[in-house]
Parts: sequence; C-alpha cells; structure tokens
Amino acid sequence: MQAVITADIVNSTKLEPDAFHALEEDIRALYDKPFRLLFYRGDSYQVLIPEGYSAYRYMLLSRLIAISYSKDVRIDIRQSLRLGNVSKEIIDMGSHVDPVFVNSGRSFDQFSEGEAGRLLLMTCGDKLFDMNFELIARYTDSLLSQVTAKQAKAINQLFSGKTQKETAALLGKTGATINQQVKAARFEELELLVSKYEELTQIVEQHGI
Repeated sequence: MQAVITADIVNSTKLEPDAFHALEEDIRALYDKPFRLLFYRGDSYQVLIPEGYSAYRYMLLSRLIAISYSKDVRIDIRQSLRLGNVSKEIIDMGSHVDPVFVNSGRSFDQFSEGEAGRLLLMTCGDKLFDMNFELIARYTDSLLSQVTAKQAKAINQLFSGKTQKETAALLGKTGATINQQVKAARFEELELLVSKYEELTQIVEQHGI
C-alpha cells in the first residue's frame, strides 16, 4: 500500500526568495529516491510514498522543516494524505490519473470548504478507518499549531534519529535547552501519534483496502 500527499506551503509568499528556495530544497532532499516528487504552481507539490505506513512520519518531518522557517509570519504545510494502491508504473507524475492520486487531490480541495487552521487530512476511502485517521490528523494539527520555529528545529532532529545530546551539539544549544524545547513541543505525544498511525495503516493493509 502506497500513499500520495498533495500539499502546499502556507504563507510561502511571505518568505524571502532565498528562504523559499532553501525550504524547497529541504523538501526535495526529504523526498529523495525512492520517493517521487513533483512541484507545481510554485509552492504546491505532490509526492508518492512507496510505503504507506511511513507517510505520516515524512508528513510530520516536512511540516517541522517548514515551521522552522517561521519568523514574523508562521510557515507551515497544508497536506492531504491518501492511502491506496498504485496500479500502474509511474511514468509522469504530472499526468498520472491513478485513483490514489486523484483522491488525494480531491481531498486537498476540501480545505477551501473546511474550518480555518485545518492543515492535515488523512484518508483511505473506508469510513470507519477514516474516522480514526481524522482523529490523528486533528490531534496533529493541535500539537503542531503550538510548536515554535526553535522547537521545530529540535524535534525535527529527534524524528530524524538524532539523540538529544546530538541535537544539542548540532544546534549549538545546551542539553537543558533542548530538553526544555522537546518537552514544550510535546514530542512524546507526537511520537505516540506516529506509532498509532503506523498501527492503523497496517490494519488497513491487512483488510485489503
């Protein structure tokens, strides 16, 4: 089971050109092979993630990267994550019409009709499972809305596999500062959401959805 994320960068026009280019390059680096990534309309993109169970972690990493660019205006990424099976070989991301791509895009269009501040939608097409994905998505939005740029830099390193000690060294901070930022960002709760998403996607896959 794969996942397709349709996304756009929130408040991208508020970034200086150099900062926007750096953020785009960070996203490209995050979604290097074996992912398939296509940027379009400047600040929008769609990415195919080969293993659906890992999609939430990468979605989270991308948002933390974006938030870390926040200064006077908050930067984030609005994303629609759709789970499904890609039936054909991907030749051209820009013209692919497999249902998982189409449904990710259609779900993304719902943002214009939804409540303000909603930045994540996750679906698989089964109403029962989608109720659980919605709870994870709403909790994610709630937690990330409180994360500062400095906290995002710290917990991004932790989600990337670094220890707090390594993170402190990389960011030039004391261990106490990093520990404080990690707690304030409620890193453990975000970790829990990662594990719950992975468990749920495995169940979805077992049901052949």
